[in-house]
Amino acid sequence: MIIFDILRIIAALMVFGIHFFIFVPGLPESLYDILSNGSYGVSVFFVMSGFLIFGSLERSKTLKEYYIKRVSRILPAYYAILIVGIVFWGAVWKQMPPDTYAHMGWLRYFLCLNTWIPSNAYGYWNNLWGLWTISCFVFFYLIAPLLKKVIRNFKRSVVFMTAMIPVTVILAKVLQILFVRMGASEPQMLCVDNPLYSLNTFAIGICAWYAYKEGKVNTFLKIAMVLFAGFMGLNWFNRISWGMLTALVMMVFIDLQIRNQKVVSVIKTAGRYSFCLYLVHLCVIEIIDHYHITGGLYAVLAVLFSVLAAVFLYHCVEKPFAGLLKKIMAQ
Repeated sequence: MIIFDILRIIAALMVFGIHFFIFVPGLPESLYDILSNGSYGVSVFFVMSGFLIFGSLERSKTLKEYYIKRVSRILPAYYAILIVGIVFWGAVWKQMPPDTYAHMGWLRYFLCLNTWIPSNAYGYWNNLWGLWTISCFVFFYLIAPLLKKVIRNFKRSVVFMTAMIPVTVILAKVLQILFVRMGASEPQMLCVDNPLYSLNTFAIGICAWYAYKEGKVNTFLKIAMVLFAGFMGLNWFNRISWGMLTALVMMVFIDLQIRNQKVVSVIKTAGRYSFCLYLVHLCVIEIIDHYHITGGLYAVLAVLFSVLAAVFLYHCVEKPFAGLLKKIMAQ
């Protein structure tokens, strides 16, 4: 389905755009306001994951096969970036503050616990390089088989989706109060970056998957349009509403066909590297900024090295590890 490659590219570019322009001084504030919407590219990835992971579960013969596919898709490249972080932030620049809150240090990231456990420095020990999303992906991948046993059809997925919206919003408020009392750094950000809160967006993708599987796309579109209109009426434009918009676009173009094979090839190639670009770009941009490179040279280097790093991660880390894990699975 070509629409998923298109959405991956859009999502990666949205997130890249907001981080790229953060380090461009002198832009009008109104432009920054527009660019800030790029952060919602995360919702695009979450909704697609909800859809695709349930499909992966159905195609996998065993849970072992499913988990190996998920591990090979996300963790090798993620761990490679963590090693870069340890080298630059920890050893070379010595910029990482002590983790005085839980004394876990880099173990937070390797165990994907950075958004579960508060810290004394949110930008370092909870969300270095925007890595909060990885703990959300990993959490969803882990519990998806259990969710699929409970959410067995479209009707149940609608109930789950609509329930998750108020439940997770209330949960975020409760977590925020708790984190404030604990004296955590950036308690508001920490609670909305929590994997439990992100279930509301994954749930939208799950519902879309059952709608497609059971031939109830039109019903889903009606429900999604009503919910999205309600969000807009309440002036409630956030990750959930953007996720709903993503699902609407995804399902309208779910069977999109492009006849020009050259165009298809370009889209598929860009889609293949999009997640690695999403994962690595902020690491590259902050390294360039650390050496006070600005202006046109910054723009060229940020784009060039982000793309090169994404291609390297895919071909030299993600793909080889995926092949290795497939061999282990075959044994």
